[in-house]
Amino acid sequence: LAKESLIEIGSHTVTHSHLTDLSIIDLKKEIEESKVKLENIINQPIKSISYPFGTKKDFNQKTIELVKTNGYSYACANTPGQTTKYSNPYALPRYIVRNWPIDVFVNKMKTHEEILKLLERKPMTALEILNRLSSKFPIARSGLYTHLSRAVAKKEIGFLWNKDKRTQGWE
Repeated sequence: LAKESLIEIGSHTVTHSHLTDLSIIDLKKEIEESKVKLENIINQPIKSISYPFGTKKDFNQKTIELVKTNGYSYACANTPGQTTKYSNPYALPRYIVRNWPIDVFVNKMKTHEEILKLLERKPMTALEILNRLSSKFPIARSGLYTHLSRAVAKKEIGFLWNKDKRTQGWE
C-alpha cells in the first residue's frame, strides 16, 4: 500500500490519546514513536500526521511545535474547511471519510484524479476547476475544494498568486 502513488501513510500517534491532556513527555513520545515505528515498517519517510479526534481542542501550539520538531511536513485536523495559501500546514482542515457506498467513494476519488489531469494541461483558477468538474461528477462543490486542498497539501499542485495580473489560481 505504501508504494502506491495515490496513497500516503501518515502518523496518527501511538495510543490515539487526546493530545492536549498529555504531559509534554507523553506528548513527545506519542508523536515521535508513531513516526519512527511507521517509518521502520514501510521503509519510507512519514511526512504527515493526523491529530487523534482532531478538533480544535485536541491539539494546540505545543502539539504543533513537537510535530514540526519531529520532521513532519504537515498535519491534518478534523475540522471542515478549505485549504488556502494562508492555511497553517500544521492544522489543515479535512473532511471525514465515512462508510459510503463504493460508488460514492469511487466518484470522489475520480474527481481528485480528474483535477490533476486538468491541471497538467494549463494553470486554472479554483472556480474554473469547479465549473468543469461539478457537472461531470455527482459530488458537492465543497467536496471538490477538499480534493484541491489535499493536492496542495501533498504538493501535487501549488497555489499561484500572479501579482502582475492580480489573479490567483492553482498551478
